[in-house]
Amino acid sequence: MDSHSVHHLVEATVAAAPRVVTDNTAVATPIIDCQGYDYITFLVPLGTLSDADTTLNAVFAHGDVVNDASNPSSITDTANVVAGDNLIEGPAFGTSAMDFADDGKCFKWTYNVINGKRWVQLTVTPVNNTGNIPIGIVALKHPRIIPAAFATS
Repeated sequence: MDSHSVHHLVEATVAAAPRVVTDNTAVATPIIDCQGYDYITFLVPLGTLSDADTTLNAVFAHGDVVNDASNPSSITDTANVVAGDNLIEGPAFGTSAMDFADDGKCFKWTYNVINGKRWVQLTVTPVNNTGNIPIGIVALKHPRIIPAAFATS
């Protein structure tokens, strides 16, 4: 396979549209169905944070049961992902995963779906924010089966 074709093997989705958060409102992805994927990577790019004491808490929830598979609004058997819990890479979850000193950084978490749960959701919640936090979330889904068109390239 041509190395330039690798971008065809990852499905990129805007999981939380870019926005500027001016208070402590959480930014959350929808609940994402991981069936048919090996890994899911969340990218969280930050702009310039204008509040000098803001921290951002990151919570990655996963589970195998949702309230409605066609339009899930809650993971009914939810548990928060912790270090060593199918998390391949990324900073620690929880309190102060990111803070005001992280201007212009992009954080990345990769979750192993093969040994993990079917449904996932990432939520980033600011604490002590009275300024501007430019933030968005991108989900990269790595399919379990490579499309035939690319397997022979």
